Amino acid sequence: MSHTPKVKSQCWQWPGALDDEGYARLQTRNGWSRVQRLIYEAVNRAIHEGLVIDHLCRNRACFNPKHLEAVTNKVNVLRGIGQTAQNARKTHCKNGHALLQNNLERSMLPKRHCVICARKRRREWEQRRRAKGWHSKRINGKMTWIAP
Repeated sequence: MSHTPKVKSQCWQWPGALDDEGYARLQTRNGWSRVQRLIYEAVNRAIHEGLVIDHLCRNRACFNPKHLEAVTNKVNVLRGIGQTAQNARKTHCKNGHALLQNNLERSMLPKRHCVICARKRRREWEQRRRAKGWHSKRINGKMTWIAP
């Protein structure tokens, strides 16, 4: 899992306009551009297709080229502090079970679930249904719940 590299120099705070997301922007012949992209391309090279500029300092208004790195969107997201990055760094579920290969269940969404907790929730759900008079029955090879 990628973590943000340490930054050893000061941020260069953009004195001009910022966009709605807090990124430095500048008006060019082609319209508004994000300053970090212009600076990165001027100092380093063209930004390859599929890459975004990551602020290693986490300061969106910074345009110090030492703080900018071209990375995939996935790397950029996982280096961040958002919900996706926080969940990706988790090693245990909220009940303390290790999130290891044999205890991981992936849903249709890109989410990980603890198998131990999922089984416990399923058992509790089935007990509540039975307490209300429901019962399960195999129909055409598939378990189905029958109402009371």
